[in-house]
Amino acid sequence: MLALSLQLGATAKAVAFVMAGRSLNDVLADGSVVKPDLRAGVQALSFAVLRNWGMARALRELLASREPMPPVDALLCTALALLVSEPDSGASYTDFTLVNQAVDAAKSHSKTRSSASFINATLRRFLRERETLMKQARQSEEAQYNHPQWWIDQMRREQPHKWQTILAANQMKPSLTLRVNLAKTTMSEFIAVLDEQGVAWHEADSALVQTKQDMACGLALQDAPPVTSLPHYAVGWFSVQDLAAQGAATQLLSDEFLFELVVRARQGHKIRVLDACAAPGGKTTHLIERLLQAFAHAGMPVLSGDDWGKHFEVIALEVDAKRAKRIHENLSRLKQRAIVKITDAANLASWWDGTPFDAVLLDAPCTASGIVRRHPDVRWLRRESDATAMGHIQLAMLQALWATLRTQGRLLYATCSVFETEGGVVKQRFLQANGNAKALDSHGLWLPSLQHDGFYDALFDKTAD
Repeated sequence: MLALSLQLGATAKAVAFVMAGRSLNDVLADGSVVKPDLRAGVQALSFAVLRNWGMARALRELLASREPMPPVDALLCTALALLVSEPDSGASYTDFTLVNQAVDAAKSHSKTRSSASFINATLRRFLRERETLMKQARQSEEAQYNHPQWWIDQMRREQPHKWQTILAANQMKPSLTLRVNLAKTTMSEFIAVLDEQGVAWHEADSALVQTKQDMACGLALQDAPPVTSLPHYAVGWFSVQDLAAQGAATQLLSDEFLFELVVRARQGHKIRVLDACAAPGGKTTHLIERLLQAFAHAGMPVLSGDDWGKHFEVIALEVDAKRAKRIHENLSRLKQRAIVKITDAANLASWWDGTPFDAVLLDAPCTASGIVRRHPDVRWLRRESDATAMGHIQLAMLQALWATLRTQGRLLYATCSVFETEGGVVKQRFLQANGNAKALDSHGLWLPSLQHDGFYDALFDKTAD
């Protein structure tokens, strides 16, 4: 087993890079920062540290009269964050083990070696005065809620009755949520296989996932084994997808709208569906599953490779070539086909052939403020002005893609954000600018909870006017 001191040193380095503006995923993938054999441990420790970074910084300010040099500060705050972490954080070490290993980590690195005694004395003082120091630190809201002050203030303004619940939900360790592929199996069949293998699960609340739908497809697994070891992963019986995100495809391709699309297909029209900003492909594959189910139910199943493209085609756009590879991987595992294009969705001239789409899903780039449970670095990477800037980008993309939709087609605009300027504000501005856009029933804002991430969606129908 790798020494905890090595993991602590690498975690402090990784978190320092996050505070300098790099995403944790990017840092973890960089072998020059985190060695591959340390990656899993550093990821778990980094998650716990970033969920407690506000408290750690406040404690360091109380404990140190002057701010230490950056490498020392990073290691000290890392240790403090882990000392105040919850037992189920993935960093459940005894206090004295953490202190001793943090000191060993300092001794092992040239940039912190001379400060090992300072780190030792500071951490041991914290253990002696923990209760008093934490009470003092909690006078700061950043320490109390472990979010930047501007984020706390914005949530308080936008959700005056729920802001504390939202911030608390962001601190929760998320469960693993699966979307069962109902084009290949049934919920009861897959659940029976999970039971046989002793995998604990609970069914997602169908009222949360579905909008006027008759069949839920979400399962949540707590303390699950590795995804690839779950039964029938390789043959595509399920995909990993958050519960809120599962609502996107079921709202855009509702049972009622799918019936209309099947009728159009019988009349000789090839159904065209667009997934803009598609990586890693979870929503793309869900759209295809919905289409496969609908056509099979109508007696028009896609039985072989030759049938693909006969009744419908799905186009997936992604501007990032590396992320686009994930779309291909997911399509391959599920034995599905889609046309994947690496391009800017808003630049229609670069990819659109002029043939209108029946349905468009725009999962727009955003601040990711709704997925802080799964990506705790997001809160420390964002700036107060980001949500407004992203809202402008989303509106421009929405406006551009509206031109690709046929009359009586549907477009779902979605973001994994909880900020108003990336959801309701964009929706209202879009409706004001487009007289031929009619807002249909949709879930709207999903606030983060134990069951799902934060998410926003709005569904539009393109009228003849």
